[in-house]
Amino acid sequence: MGGMTFFFAVSLSFYVLIILALYSAYKNKRFVVFFIGLVMAGIIGLALKYSLQIPRPSYEYLGINKWDKYAFPSMHALLSFYAGAYLGIFGLIWAGLIALSRVILQVHTTMDVLAGSILGLTLFYFFKNAEPSHFSKKEVVRKFIHLFVGVILFLAMYYLSWLEFLIVGISLLAGYVIAVVFPLTKQLYNYVKRKEKDLSPVALILSIILSYLLFGKNPALAGSIAVIGDGISPLIAIIINSKNPRSLRAAFLTSLLVFAGIYYLFKNILLAVGVSIIFLVIDYFNDKWEDNIILPLAISLVTWLFYLLVLS
Repeated sequence: MGGMTFFFAVSLSFYVLIILALYSAYKNKRFVVFFIGLVMAGIIGLALKYSLQIPRPSYEYLGINKWDKYAFPSMHALLSFYAGAYLGIFGLIWAGLIALSRVILQVHTTMDVLAGSILGLTLFYFFKNAEPSHFSKKEVVRKFIHLFVGVILFLAMYYLSWLEFLIVGISLLAGYVIAVVFPLTKQLYNYVKRKEKDLSPVALILSIILSYLLFGKNPALAGSIAVIGDGISPLIAIIINSKNPRSLRAAFLTSLLVFAGIYYLFKNILLAVGVSIIFLVIDYFNDKWEDNIILPLAISLVTWLFYLLVLS
């Protein structure tokens, strides 16, 4: 069998495995859970791949051009092991052969497929007992608002001057005040608030602005990535059916995304590992202090100290 024929045979085998796993999940009434986990696996894998940007081995000898320049982790291995685990030992053997073929074809290194395989099995473990039907719609709405504010502040900080960013932050604060008193948006506010006067959005906006003013743009960007992660983590906890919104599994998965975001921005593995660990600890163990204040300030401070002591 020629190299190119083998390449396409492996690709076909990969898609057949995914389809069989989808069908098995459908028969066992686990389709939604399986699909959500598959999407999450793809998001985490691609986030790591395009943040780390480890070059892929050349496979021009196969007669095809590289459409994906980056290799780590192997998405074929990651998704194959995630899907194969749903099919039992037969599926795991199949996934192992697909992962091995990526090394034989010289399109991945052993480390690429090993990392992808372990991550795929980890994600399978996290999602195998997930039951996303049990969730609080109120909390979902809260976290999507949280995410929206965090993303807007991050984009404003990244693309605009400090004065323009400050105007955006003040505008968001004014928007919050209007939302509390305006009849239509006040209904949404009353629906999602946790207590009589919920000032968490104010704390979120002010803490990111304060991080920028105290520590500068780059540390504040790191803090805003942690804030975005703090909005994602409870949503993942809901998906994997954690009764506690502070789920260790959800915090771990989100910390991988935080790691990817920090490394993509700063290209420093030590900083990315440190920030993701601090995020994991604060996100999981902190149940007494306001996350919207602690996270951005703590992460911004650590990043500022890292720049001062390590990179200076």
